[in-house]
Amino acid sequence: MSRVKKDIVNELHKPARRNFRRRRVIIKGLDDLWQADLADFKLYSRENRRYKYILVVIDAFSKFLWTQPLKTKSAMEVKDAMDKILKEGRHPKNLQTDAGKEFYNHSNS
Repeated sequence: MSRVKKDIVNELHKPARRNFRRRRVIIKGLDDLWQADLADFKLYSRENRRYKYILVVIDAFSKFLWTQPLKTKSAMEVKDAMDKILKEGRHPKNLQTDAGKEFYNHSNS
């Protein structure tokens, strides 16, 4: 096969690259911005001692990750899991979450 034909074949079968715009996030340093959300693992709760969710918290600057297993999405359980993460000694200046009820619910304690 000639070089021209090889170039044409490679060009035709090359995967399309889609670069899309992302929101710019300005982070000034370690523990400036943490992002938190719940990962849903209901399908695997039998194998995971009935834990249905995982609280995932990531430091956006260092990409350091904390996880805590949860059995329910209640505000008290999420608060207790977040307390365990904060007791490790690091504290965020800003915490970014989605609009889920588990992060904005009021707890009586």
